[in-house]
Amino acid sequence: MSMSTRSSNYARPSHLIALLTVAMTACSDIESDRDVARFGTGELLVIASARPVGDTSWTIRGRVLHSGTSVARASVYAIAIAENGQGHVSERVVSDTTGAFVIENVPMAVAYNQATDRIEVEIIASLMRDTASVVEGSSILILDPTRQKRWVPLPVGAVVVVPLIFLISIGIALYDVPKERPKLATLKYYSAVLLSLIFAFTMIGYISLGLRFVNSIDSTADVLSLGFANIYQANYVENMGGEWVFSLTSPPSLATKDQLDRGFGAPLWVILLAVVGSGLFIISLIVKQVKDPIGEHMKREVVRARVQEIVKHQFFILFAPLGAVIVYQLQVTVDAASSTITVALVALAAGVAVNVILERALGMVEALVKQGSNDNPGGETPTPPQNPAGPESS
Repeated sequence: MSMSTRSSNYARPSHLIALLTVAMTACSDIESDRDVARFGTGELLVIASARPVGDTSWTIRGRVLHSGTSVARASVYAIAIAENGQGHVSERVVSDTTGAFVIENVPMAVAYNQATDRIEVEIIASLMRDTASVVEGSSILILDPTRQKRWVPLPVGAVVVVPLIFLISIGIALYDVPKERPKLATLKYYSAVLLSLIFAFTMIGYISLGLRFVNSIDSTADVLSLGFANIYQANYVENMGGEWVFSLTSPPSLATKDQLDRGFGAPLWVILLAVVGSGLFIISLIVKQVKDPIGEHMKREVVRARVQEIVKHQFFILFAPLGAVIVYQLQVTVDAASSTITVALVALAAGVAVNVILERALGMVEALVKQGSNDNPGGETPTPPQNPAGPESS
């Protein structure tokens, strides 16, 4: 009897209601703990990037994250502040289920004169955690249509090898071999020949590897800086598509990427053909000297002249890219650069022709200097002739 009474006491409705209340409270605490674990610590992470739309506005795309998890239904807006302090606030957008958002029509110019300006944009995201608190996060972008290129400096080892070989060749040419050591003069000549071949093939190899490297780059905003020149993607001729160019001027803005580049440069493949043509010239020079090989019977002056000629043509190869740029820009000026075959033939011929032109120019300068020194051997300023009849006769 007592046992049944105790059992009935546990089965009372009031006891069941109390147990249900405790269970619901516990579940509510667990759910609130999950919310705190998700949004209670730290801030929202805003990842964003901007893309210029013409030359008037930006489109900002990004995602809102929290602890690596996408945050949906987050409220996102952008505040743009120009360098003079004037600002612009975009309309609010809501992130989707993946946390992604798009903010359009962020102006490039918020100043009174409507000039394209450098703008600092803060993207702010917020999410209601509960009725009493909000979790937020922000990210700052510096938007400048004139500085949207990503400058990539090349390592020193990639640009110092070619000048180093040239300097070694000059050092060998300047070394004066003693008369009593004719074998050393022969070694000097063959060292200059070997270095000239290494120099030519190194120039061709470096440009070829560089062309292969830039063609594998996906981003068109990268600028490889050589210090004295830049390599970037541009277009000098209409309807030719973007090409990687070697230019002595700064790259154009991404905001004007549809316009033709007016800088002083040429496509890399044109530079390569010009260097190949110049290299072929120095190889033909060495082949021509094979007819009369260097021996101990030759005078030191003959050996020195041959070494000088070889080093001089190395100098011409070093400046072959500049000649290619000049020739290509002339073709662009006369609207003859739209045919790739024509450009290729002219570039290859320019590599050979520049050697001849520079050699004749140097010969003319030397002749003028010698003529000037012969006309005035003492370096004295000649006195004007006197009038023997006096001032009355004049």
